Amino acid sequence: MKIFFVLFMVSSLLSCDLDRFPANAIATPQALETIEDARNWDNGVFSFFRGRQYGIFTFLQDVQADQLNATQGFGNRNGDFHTWVNLSSAAANLNNVWFGHYAAITNVNFLINEFSVLYATLENAEERAELNRFLGNAHFARAFFYNGLALRWSKSFDPATAATTLSVPIVTEFNPAYRPARATLQEVYNLILSDIAEARRLLADVAPPALGTTATRFNRDVVTALEARVALYMQNWAGAYAAASTLIASGRYPLETTEEGLVQLWVHDNSNEVIMQSHIASPLELPNVNAGAIITNNFIYLGYATATNTFGPDFLPSQWVVDMFDANDLRRGVYFSNEHVVNISGLEFPYISEESAEYDRPALYIVTKFRGNPSIPNSHIGGAGNAVAATNAQAPKVFRIAEMYLIAAEAAFRLGNEANARTALNTLRQARGLSAVTASGDALFQEIKDERFRELAFEGFRLFDLRRWGLGFERREPQFAGALTTGVNFERKVVPAGHHQFVWGIPMADMTTNPNLVQNPGW
Repeated sequence: MKIFFVLFMVSSLLSCDLDRFPANAIATPQALETIEDARNWDNGVFSFFRGRQYGIFTFLQDVQADQLNATQGFGNRNGDFHTWVNLSSAAANLNNVWFGHYAAITNVNFLINEFSVLYATLENAEERAELNRFLGNAHFARAFFYNGLALRWSKSFDPATAATTLSVPIVTEFNPAYRPARATLQEVYNLILSDIAEARRLLADVAPPALGTTATRFNRDVVTALEARVALYMQNWAGAYAAASTLIASGRYPLETTEEGLVQLWVHDNSNEVIMQSHIASPLELPNVNAGAIITNNFIYLGYATATNTFGPDFLPSQWVVDMFDANDLRRGVYFSNEHVVNISGLEFPYISEESAEYDRPALYIVTKFRGNPSIPNSHIGGAGNAVAATNAQAPKVFRIAEMYLIAAEAAFRLGNEANARTALNTLRQARGLSAVTASGDALFQEIKDERFRELAFEGFRLFDLRRWGLGFERREPQFAGALTTGVNFERKVVPAGHHQFVWGIPMADMTTNPNLVQNPGW
């Protein structure tokens, strides 16, 4: 299978843009001989983990779904995912996400498999405890990565069919000659659950930081958050509700209740409601932006050019998306900005002229949820044909308590406990400036889905949610069409429920080199 011939090469290539190993990172798999080696490997685990929390690992699902419209100047970047027309198993970004996950899994597998050899040589109890934490980190990361693979390359988990539904190959050891077949979805999630259980055991003594300090490493609360998310995707409603409720009841993660609090969360990377965010520091850990496949969320949503102080985003939020956030919603002014100077294909919208104070059309809303932390020096891109643009880097938010309220609300509803569902839902709504809802039945479930849409907008959940809810979509009500690329596959795209491209195709390179693989239908 090709991924195992090229994983270490791919990991080194991706690390230039995604992983940013520290200067003393280990580059070969023969170097886990001392506790210091193990510390370096553990740093590498977090480096790989951080690199898979932004860019193509989050925005592709949203570009493919119904929230966004391509601008005239988007240059067909990610156009295959957006139009669904030319999306193939040879797509560069599809391959990058697949290889990126398996490269990370290869590294955590090495740490897991070599752990016992090093552990036996250690006599110091503190060093043994430290190594156990590293092992817990590796098991957590592997569970997280396999969940990411399963969400993209498998149908949604259905307990009635998971034992026969094909998912992704399971690899727990490095073997260049290995040509694995695809495991079933049940087998993949059995591994995920086993890794979560190991992480919970090994990280049980790793407490979350004190209130006012955000975790940047895994701890027992972070394990519980992943458990809640995985249980939701597995339709384990009781498990999802229990795990999410545990974190809510802890009181360690109070919801933000002011717009300034949300600005602190999304702009300054400083909020008590974040269960974990990845550490990012200058200069080694900043994401790079380039003309290739690996770009940040900020590039497609902002496209900010420092030289001209204008925005040239690849994608704009649809008008109906902006309108989902009413005037009282504290998130509206944080997630979106009504910009007056947006440069698209050399045209500035929406000024009539530089001297005029009037507009010939409403100002365009851009996504500013990922506008960047001003305390982190910005990276830049440049070169022929490119204006200098800032990446506006910020710490990726891996788990937030808001997601736990949404999981609790949906799980409680599925369990038939509408009172608990409304309690969880309304706690989040009222924190965000909205009134409580009294709905029941289908209307309550729609409120839960709408609130999940609003709270988690542009964080990479939308495509997976539509699929597991059994929904298709119709792109509708765009902003000013004169700024957009238009047509039946753009702002008028209609995708029925069950369309085969809701599940991605196994990369063509792997299909060619591994005769044991079976392709997903339609690819």
